[in-house]
Amino acid sequence: MYIHILEMLKNDGMAEVTVFRGIAGFGKHSHFHTTSILQLSTDLPILLEIADLEEKIDKIKPKLDEIITQGLITEEKIKIIFYEYDKKT
Repeated sequence: MYIHILEMLKNDGMAEVTVFRGIAGFGKHSHFHTTSILQLSTDLPILLEIADLEEKIDKIKPKLDEIITQGLITEEKIKIIFYEYDKKT
């Protein structure tokens, strides 16, 4: 599902999106999800980090609400120190 969200965010012109896959974690029901060979999980924790202007983030929130049916969404203000776009790549 994260690929679908990633593509949607790219099409919506988000400045930066990164996907992180966790090696272990648990959620609301305290069920462990892990990469351990004894308990190999197909539903490992995934974190999508989106960095852009507040107005652009606010516009995509309704789309995310429709797509994400379980999990946790957090929002934090960040201070971007450096942002460079190399048109050659």
